[in-house]
Amino acid sequence: MIPSLRPKTPSRDDPVRGGGSGGLPAWALRVILWITLVVGATLCVACAPGATSARNLHKARHADAWDSRYPLTPSSPENFRLPVFHRIVFVVHADGDYAWHDAEGAGHDAGQEALRQAMETGARDSSGEVFIFHQKRDGVFYAWRAGRLLQRTGYRRTPRDFEAEANVLNAFEARSREVSPISWPLPSVFVYFGHEIPLSPRTHYSASRPGSVFSAQDFSRGVARLEEGSSRSSFGLIILSACYGGNPLLLRALLPANGSDRYVVASPAYLHLSYLDVSALKVTSAASPTLSNPYGSTLNVAALADSIARQSFHALEGRTQTEITVGVYDLRKARAFLESFPARAQGSQWKDCAQDSSFDAAAAAQGTTLYYRPPRFGPAAATPTRSAWQCLF
Repeated sequence: MIPSLRPKTPSRDDPVRGGGSGGLPAWALRVILWITLVVGATLCVACAPGATSARNLHKARHADAWDSRYPLTPSSPENFRLPVFHRIVFVVHADGDYAWHDAEGAGHDAGQEALRQAMETGARDSSGEVFIFHQKRDGVFYAWRAGRLLQRTGYRRTPRDFEAEANVLNAFEARSREVSPISWPLPSVFVYFGHEIPLSPRTHYSASRPGSVFSAQDFSRGVARLEEGSSRSSFGLIILSACYGGNPLLLRALLPANGSDRYVVASPAYLHLSYLDVSALKVTSAASPTLSNPYGSTLNVAALADSIARQSFHALEGRTQTEITVGVYDLRKARAFLESFPARAQGSQWKDCAQDSSFDAAAAAQGTTLYYRPPRFGPAAATPTRSAWQCLF
């Protein structure tokens, strides 16, 4: 029998009314009520936005952990004169839901894991500049030079993609070039950790600005902003740790306008934000076989791209049962295929482009290397091969 939820009518002897022999005086009840209201109001204020709530304490603990693990180095002229031979720019988009659970049920914050990879790269790269933009509601900028953290500062994001980040980078470089001018363009790498980049304009990409529109073209323009500058070269390598990065329309938008060489490491299929392993970037140094003399030649991006793809693939093999696809795309060799890729109506389901009867497999294979393992279960488990490209059907 379900008990009645009708409130009980207090009797004269009910202590709440204060009329019985066990009741409290009316003035005492008023004092207790007043204290309860004051304490309750205080607790409500503490939980208001911007107050020290449990979520804000969680974020503060993360911030304190990074501050204590990677203390700032004094920004003396000597530190800005440390020789550097390449540049790596990270953008970690953490303004969204990036929580996930592993096979054992343990919870993970993928945004923090991506930031960890970026910070470890900065700390261990003894011969380059590493710039990290951690995008939340607003952003945090980290500037590393030759393994030393020279700047950590907050900045306000703007509606135009990577505009604020480009301005922050310009300001830092203007300051550093006053002390240590660089007269040659440094080989550059761009690393993006984020959600699937939509092909057509779409809202709700960033949780803090749901009305802002974002698309592959917006992303491409943002990358171009980060390339602008007298001492910057085009990104010779772009690493996309995002779902469905290996699709023709996105990579066509990333073709260099000046016709220079560019490699992209991406997954044509589903890929969680934190799953590409960029640890190969951490050991890059002047003595590394992936980096030759900067005064005479450039970063060996082809070898570096293949190393990152292979390491990512092998890391995924040990922790997932689903399909694994990590591709390396030489955009110079793939340019003809990308520029001739037909415009088509965009559906809502991602599939291997080879499922389209008009797909030119021979042309699509130019300049691509795919590391692939079918899923361990389901109908696709019997698919031994696939193309390096993903399309919307």
